[in-house]
Amino acid sequence: MGINYLVVDMQKLMDASQVGKDAATVLAARYEKLQKEHKALLAAVHTAAEWNRAELEGKARAFEEDALKTIRGEQDALRRALMRRAQPLVEEAMKQSGATLVLERGAVLVCDPAADITPQLIARVDQLGPLVP
Repeated sequence: MGINYLVVDMQKLMDASQVGKDAATVLAARYEKLQKEHKALLAAVHTAAEWNRAELEGKARAFEEDALKTIRGEQDALRRALMRRAQPLVEEAMKQSGATLVLERGAVLVCDPAADITPQLIARVDQLGPLVP
């Protein structure tokens, strides 16, 4: 007797769903804004008097580190929100199919393509509207 399983590609869910694309667009805009602010700080460093340059360089480095932490934090929050949305949908698919196991596609070497519910999951996730982390 074989194991009845399903497979989900969470990266594809994030990349191909409209919800994931919208989230990526928002993050890209935030990142671009932070990059502009960082460039302005760097420009101030280059035009600053020698006695003030080291302090401004430190501020620019700290800003860059904080900006990266902020973007990574927002990415993680969106990923968690997508997982919260997908979880009950995956559980529903399990019940409907009689599956006893759901695997992440990245952890599977080879599988029956019919076991991959990613396209259906993308459609269902998008039906629920915008993602709020």
